Amino acid sequence: MKMNEIIVSICCQTYNHVGYIEKAVESFLMQKTDFRFEILIRDDASTDGTTKIVQEYAFKFPELIKLLIYEENQFKKGVKPFPDTAKRAQGKYIAICEGDDYWTDPLKLQKQVDLMEQYSEATMCVALHNKFYQNNGEVIVQKNYSGRNYPYIYFDDLKEYFHTSTYLIRKQVLDLLMSKDLNLFLGDTSMRYLLIEEGPFVVLNDVVSSYRITNTGIWTSLSKHSQDLMHYNLFKQFRLYHVAKKRKYYAFNELIFSHSVIIHKIKYREYKGIVNLIKQHIWLMITMAPLFYFRFTLRKIKNGLRLFLRSFR
Repeated sequence: MKMNEIIVSICCQTYNHVGYIEKAVESFLMQKTDFRFEILIRDDASTDGTTKIVQEYAFKFPELIKLLIYEENQFKKGVKPFPDTAKRAQGKYIAICEGDDYWTDPLKLQKQVDLMEQYSEATMCVALHNKFYQNNGEVIVQKNYSGRNYPYIYFDDLKEYFHTSTYLIRKQVLDLLMSKDLNLFLGDTSMRYLLIEEGPFVVLNDVVSSYRITNTGIWTSLSKHSQDLMHYNLFKQFRLYHVAKKRKYYAFNELIFSHSVIIHKIKYREYKGIVNLIKQHIWLMITMAPLFYFRFTLRKIKNGLRLFLRSFR
């Protein structure tokens, strides 16, 4: 690493986070590293005072903080917030933290960069996080990861969830994906699937951040039906346009969420488009997952049994 080289670009996307953004920015500023980093804050036309707060921080730390402030909301125009920030980054690595989350470990960046330098084939370093429920102050700590390939995570291990606030991504890989697969950047789930195809993830088994659950965020404010619909569209896009050898995997997950969407439409008598959806569901099941409902039922039984046994711990 060259002395003046920016090693990490912290990408913070914010919108109407007036009650949270200071905590996020302070957690960036507390990072102790032996390398340079930059803080890129993208404000998507906030209306609650968030913009003024980030401008004050940028005035105090002009060499460290760079702002991208929009006067009109770009998300409503279809602009993807994270890629829009990341394309301006100068660092060798990209760290992510939304404006309503924050880091808890002052050595987060240093530990993760050290791991990424050690495991050069890894596309991303993930770590553990707390779930912080804003309404009641409850904190749930993620347990240590002990997967079969530890410290690596491969495609088959993606069921384990690591929050975006723990991500440290190799920018060279991210640039490649944004140049060829930008249309598939549909959220953090799609980002994981895109990155894992370029190489494994490496795990830092330390809690480094808090995922603040406010029920007002883009994802947590959605109903279960809306979340199911987004997942259905995500897996459909990946089945159609991503890695051919993974099509059956994507198809199975597409069927899970199309099943939920169909049940919702029937329950609430929302019949628009349901015939085509059912036809697509049947065709996909016949051509790619003939044992879908057997596997689907088996999975539900396993999950139910796991929850039952957990209640005795």
